[in-house]
Order: sequence, then structure tokens, then C-alpha cells
Amino acid sequence: MISIIGSGSVGASIAFLCVCNALDDVLLINRTKSKAIAKSLDLTNAIPSNSKFSISGTDDYSKLIGSDIVIITASTEVPLTDRSENISQQVTMIKKIAEKIKIYSPSAIVLIVSNPLDVLTYFFQKETQFSRFKVIGIASSLDTSRFQYHIAKNFPFFSHPLLMLWLLENMVILWYLFFPIFTLTDIFFQYQMLKKILLLWMLEIIGKH
Repeated sequence: MISIIGSGSVGASIAFLCVCNALDDVLLINRTKSKAIAKSLDLTNAIPSNSKFSISGTDDYSKLIGSDIVIITASTEVPLTDRSENISQQVTMIKKIAEKIKIYSPSAIVLIVSNPLDVLTYFFQKETQFSRFKVIGIASSLDTSRFQYHIAKNFPFFSHPLLMLWLLENMVILWYLFFPIFTLTDIFFQYQMLKKILLLWMLEIIGKH
């Protein structure tokens, strides 16, 4: 069973991918029981007709028993300007969730998506004392995809940037590039274009977080 703690936009999207690909039974857990149930009912129609799997919603952490994977997407509230602005509340939240998972699903692999990602992953592992190989912070894949999209639209070369990050202002871009032959004029143009793309990408992230 795949259990997802948090049934907001991110949690519901992950649940949708799980059920439409018939990966396993899915459990949505939310502090508001009615929201978890409503989301699970919405996603029921995405389950293939020949699938043996189901999706359900609850606020009861004891239902975690039997989970193979637990994904944490929960948040105390949506940050307005910065992913770290609710850090105290988020740390308190992740400690409470860690206690529940330690009781009801100690053998599960835990994937953490909630922000600030690295901080919450650290506190979760410290609280549970789970093996570091079983507590995984899922970071940068969405931001990397957004950046690759903007690069592909504007540059005539092959690029696979990888973003290493905690927070927006601390993101580090690791480049793997294949450049065709450029003139000095071309290089200057590409540099100016890159600055423009970086700005667009950062504005997109700010707007969507």
C-alpha cells in the first residue's frame, strides 16, 4: 500500500499518478477527514476498470499499518513568499507525523516532499531513527523540469541542468551541456538569453510555491 500524508494539490497529484498507473492501493491521510475522503472519491474514476487496487481517505493514522511506502506532502499552511517562512510550524508538524509513522508503519520507506525539504527530512530521520536509506527527501525534480523547459525553448544546444537546492535563493545549477560552434556574437546573445530565462524561471517558481 502507498500512503500519502497530505491531500492538497501535491498529495492529490501523486495519488492520481499512483491510481491511474495501478501501482498499489492508495491511502490519503489528512488532518481534515472530509477533505481526504472527498479527494479519494474524486480520484476513484481514475482507477482502471480492470484494476484490483483502490483508494480511500481518512484522518486516522492507524490505517498506515501495512504501508510499503509513505509519502509526506503535508503542510501547516501555504507559504506566501518563501519556503522557509513556516519552518517552526513545519518542523513541529513533521515531528508529530514521524511519531505516528514510527508507531504504525516502522518498516515503510518514507518519501518527504514537504518544504523546507532538507530540514524536514533531517528532523524526520532524527525523530524516528530510521535508516537513512529509508528516509528520502524528494527535491528539485519539479524545478529542474521547469528550468529544462525554458532552456529547450530558447537555446540551440543540448542541456540537462540539475538543480541542487534547499531554498530558492540558495539553488545551485549543475550543468551538462553540448555546445555547437558559436561566434563571439552568438555567445553574447546566449548569455543575455540565459539571464532572461533564469529570471522567468525564478518568477515561475515564486508564483507556484
